[in-house]
Amino acid sequence: MKLILLLVLSSCSLSTVNKKSDIYLPQKFISHTKQGPFGSYLQMNINFTPVKALFEDLDQDLGNSLNKKNARKEAHITVITPVEYRKVLEPAGLNIHKINQIAKELNIQQSEFEVICLARAERFEKSTYYLVVDSQDILNIRRTIFREFTKLGGKPSQWDPENFYPHITVGYSHRDLHLETDGVYKGYNSCWRKVEI
Repeated sequence: MKLILLLVLSSCSLSTVNKKSDIYLPQKFISHTKQGPFGSYLQMNINFTPVKALFEDLDQDLGNSLNKKNARKEAHITVITPVEYRKVLEPAGLNIHKINQIAKELNIQQSEFEVICLARAERFEKSTYYLVVDSQDILNIRRTIFREFTKLGGKPSQWDPENFYPHITVGYSHRDLHLETDGVYKGYNSCWRKVEI
């Protein structure tokens, strides 16, 4: 599959992604329920083949500068981060098994999403590259989890399901960058290049 990267000249909302792309092929649900601060989270698994091809094209475009030793071997959209789970949802009594149940009942792996752009976040001379996506289906899963969270007594002001920057990580120069640890926002604001898949 040929992946073409084009420099965004004006608005990143001009994305032209082919809806027949393999990136939209449904994948199997995988649960993440390990112990430890980063062991439990919720994600929608994405077909890795087109993301890997994009990584290879991008790496060539960037002069072979992406980290290949720790490169991703799968692709996903994180729906509930490990930090959201451990610091907010779990303390309110909402366990990861219930979160997975909600996601499966709402057919997380059949969620529709749209690739908006290829984006870049930079911090401390490190860069990470990702596809910004939009998905009402995934946002609705977060809203349903929020309702369960408040039903269990969780305080609404402690977690906002709308505070969400869905993306598919493609690669990075050193390591991935995150909002909680690095202060980077992976939304439309970070669009860098138009992408055709």
